[in-house]
Amino acid sequence: MNSKTKYVIFKYGVYCLLAVFLCVMQNTPGLFVVCGVKPMPVAALAVIVAMMEGELAGGLFGAYAGFLCDLYGADKVGYTALMLFVCCVAVGLAVQTFMRPVALNCALFTFLSMLVIRGISFFFVIYIRGVEDAGLFFLTSVLPLCLYTAATGLLLYPLMTRIRMVFEEKIQT
Repeated sequence: MNSKTKYVIFKYGVYCLLAVFLCVMQNTPGLFVVCGVKPMPVAALAVIVAMMEGELAGGLFGAYAGFLCDLYGADKVGYTALMLFVCCVAVGLAVQTFMRPVALNCALFTFLSMLVIRGISFFFVIYIRGVEDAGLFFLTSVLPLCLYTAATGLLLYPLMTRIRMVFEEKIQT
């Protein structure tokens, strides 16, 4: 195995360890709670990786990050993994063809991905069942979660850009 391959494997290993660390932080009771809402930094990390690495690596990392979220989530096991996989593939393709990988787009993609993932879950788990005040729940729980996760993505973006830049320098030499 040459040194470039080792650095690529090490880079994705760092991404995976960061995802595990963020998963532990995300699921620590009382940590990062603002007005009863917790962000999903693992999902934000997956979207950032999809922006930087493309649709294949981003989709696979999205599935991995989704499984980490599914370990502690209330949805069926595999739901978040599947949805995050689809969203990360879409983000990777969008960045390759239309958009630039900048912080504002990171927030936009993270917000839209979370809106799709949590919105579909909300629709099937709460809205269709006819839960009373479903619209209020969406406005006070789902939407703030999406916004808070997008803000978390903005905080993670410079860190991930720096990590990727360090590894790309090593891979190029």
